[in-house]
Amino acid sequence: MFHKDGMDYGPFSVRDIEKMIDDGTVLGPTEIINYRSKVSAPVSEVPHFAKYLADKVERDRIAAHNAEVERDTNTAIRQTKRRYTMPLIIGCVLAVAGSTGAWLLLRDPEIPTSGYPVTFFRELEFPMAKPMKQRLASPVEVTREEQTVRRGAARPRSKPAGYSEPGVVEAPLLDMSWEASGDGATRELTQEDIDGLKQSVTQGLIRCFQNEVANVEGFKGGKVVFYVMPKGKVALSRVDTNPAASSALVGCVTSTINTRRVRPYAGDIQIIEFPLHVSIN
Repeated sequence: MFHKDGMDYGPFSVRDIEKMIDDGTVLGPTEIINYRSKVSAPVSEVPHFAKYLADKVERDRIAAHNAEVERDTNTAIRQTKRRYTMPLIIGCVLAVAGSTGAWLLLRDPEIPTSGYPVTFFRELEFPMAKPMKQRLASPVEVTREEQTVRRGAARPRSKPAGYSEPGVVEAPLLDMSWEASGDGATRELTQEDIDGLKQSVTQGLIRCFQNEVANVEGFKGGKVVFYVMPKGKVALSRVDTNPAASSALVGCVTSTINTRRVRPYAGDIQIIEFPLHVSIN
């Protein structure tokens, strides 16, 4: 046992006392008591523990010495690395600076621009384009005779060549130039011009739609949209029908519309919508 701070602790084995000497719990002056004989004495006066204390002091000295040697070695290694690293860094910086300087000296000289005008391109001004105007022509009815079929369901009509796929209207070439009216025209496009154009294309469009009715089952008509340009040219824009117009219908409408003209006028491009509805007699 050992006595510390007025209290007795134990009992402990010899190995336990040695561990407490190592961690500093039991010191040399600490009173130790033999549990069996009740004889007490300081730890430093018990032969076994006195020798253990002396060995511990030696071990602590050696450990401190080794730690100091390791610390000095690490310091020397760091100083050596710094001594060799700094010249390497300085050499790299000088090499980069030398390469840059050589490139600046050996590159082709720039062409002098003194005496040249500051502005190389003249400014261009474009007038604002005017929007197209849209007008609606009065609708026209295309008649279709009602057919009755006896004995059984009606057979679908066979479609000739040209009616198998919807037609595509080629994009017209619009004259968007500022002097689009041409010919010195100063007059405005009037309703009489629209009515006259409608009258000139009505019969042809009715014929085109009647052919579509005769060859396409369930054709219900639709509308034809075309452009009227200030120079007097008329061009087809699109054919909107239900179902979609066949290539034959598109070709027929194109030949009817694109052959018409109006008198040149001053103004904007006009968009004309011409409805054609199918009715059953």
